[in-house]
Amino acid sequence: MMGSLRNPAGWNSLYSLRPTVEWMAEEVELAHNDADDRQVKMPWPMSTIGPMGRCPEDLVMLLQTMMPAERTELFDAKSVLNQSSEQLSQIVEGKTIGWLADWAGAYPMDAGLLEQCRESLD
Repeated sequence: MMGSLRNPAGWNSLYSLRPTVEWMAEEVELAHNDADDRQVKMPWPMSTIGPMGRCPEDLVMLLQTMMPAERTELFDAKSVLNQSSEQLSQIVEGKTIGWLADWAGAYPMDAGLLEQCRESLD
């Protein structure tokens, strides 16, 4: 949930993407519940699987491959890859990126890292 895609990608100069839960998730079962010794079904998973790649184009193609067949109408890799950078910029204009930073001081960061990240998001 806090780095299984992000950290390996960052440490190896790769891109990663954690897609919207509805795109990837099936019903998730916890392995064990000590209270009553039965499987517990969660309505929403705590995390989702997602692609890693050498470039954004790799992410697009792998995401398309990873999506369950019944959900492929949500995303079409070819339509994304056939658009110019300007067209893609128009699609994401006005959208926001969720970022936890250091989660209110819970995770130590190197000096200057948070500031650099904030500046790149502006």
